[in-house]
Amino acid sequence: MRKWLVGILVGLCALQGAMAVSIGEYRRQRDSVNVAAFKLTRTYLTGVVAGYIWANAHAAEKKAPLLFCQPPPITADLDVPRLMDEEIGQINVTDDYPAELVLLEALIRAYPCDSLPDSNLH
Repeated sequence: MRKWLVGILVGLCALQGAMAVSIGEYRRQRDSVNVAAFKLTRTYLTGVVAGYIWANAHAAEKKAPLLFCQPPPITADLDVPRLMDEEIGQINVTDDYPAELVLLEALIRAYPCDSLPDSNLH
């Protein structure tokens, strides 16, 4: 019983480390002298890109519409700050808007599916 309780407590503590980033927080970290904080956010958002790529792979396997159509080689190693900053300049978002959604819109704009020669994937 005690091991079970310790396991639950450790799991709950891990959940507290879950991260979501608002546009306001993204901007504050981008403009801050605290390079480590922004590096952590960049790493997190690169992980979000990887998740979107996996979602695309799953959609392609199921013959469902893709979120975006990045040409090969498919990689999550993108210039996330550039994508984010360009998209923030294109749309009107408030500081509490989720950075993850801005990033998805940036990927959709940067890699539209109609630009691929073989666009029957979507």
